[in-house]
Amino acid sequence: MTIPRDLPWGDARTPLFEDEELRSLLDRAEIYLREGIAIHFRGPAGVGKTTLALHLAQRFARPVTFFVGNDWLGRADIFGRDLGETVSTVQDHYISSVRRAERKSRIDWQEAPLARAMRDGHVLVYDEFSRSRPEANAALLSVIEEGVLPLSDPAAGRSHIVAHPDFRVILTSNPRDYVGVQAVPDALLDRMITFSLDGMSFETEVGIVATAARTDPADARAICALIHLLRAEKPGTMEISMRSGIMIARLARAAGVAPDPADPVFVQICADVLGTRMRGSDIDDVMALLLRPDPAPAACAGGAR
Repeated sequence: MTIPRDLPWGDARTPLFEDEELRSLLDRAEIYLREGIAIHFRGPAGVGKTTLALHLAQRFARPVTFFVGNDWLGRADIFGRDLGETVSTVQDHYISSVRRAERKSRIDWQEAPLARAMRDGHVLVYDEFSRSRPEANAALLSVIEEGVLPLSDPAAGRSHIVAHPDFRVILTSNPRDYVGVQAVPDALLDRMITFSLDGMSFETEVGIVATAARTDPADARAICALIHLLRAEKPGTMEISMRSGIMIARLARAAGVAPDPADPVFVQICADVLGTRMRGSDIDDVMALLLRPDPAPAACAGGAR
């Protein structure tokens, strides 16, 4: 999918929080990417990998080709595929004593997103690339290292595509999501710079939640502290991401309630959002944690870390 240059994530509808930590990360990533080195954002679900990748791509003022990895993708989905041959024959009977026949044929070739992005100089955002099979991602080795995509294009008689000077590659992956995730070859990881996004500071999380949910920073701090408490209470069983915090903050703002465990509306919002994200638990577990005598937001004044 090619996204227009007036990118929807760059307007006021989807603000990006940037503190010193995130600004430094994006600035470094931009420098490396301008030098032609592929950038890889790696982290758990809901940490903001795709958002960062798209905002980084926006800095280049180039069209963006957005491509999502999947285990059904094959080499043809990366390279392109032969759709068959079209044959046309023209019989000329204009002069009765002369007969002329003209036969034309062509090979119909469907170009894949990677090939188009390389040819036209797009920024390729390959989201969740580790979900694709290794044989499909094998093309990335020569693409990232030499800027060359080997292919068989009978229609044009080409054996390869040389990357446009403006072509750049940004990838994201989630190493914790084991369903459908393929092993990434070391040779591929060695050709890119990887930024791990699972070690953000508490203050950065608060800023991201407050900005994305357009809520008060104090409310975002209380919600982030609550999520940290829930993770600590049930280690290994909780699948609570920063996306969950953003969702709680948005819904609390929409309902006009503060993040107060004594407020039944806020408690129910948390239960609705977090109940299905608890492994081996149910909504009652969430309710019990929120309603216990020492609720999490009491600790938020000092800021959890």
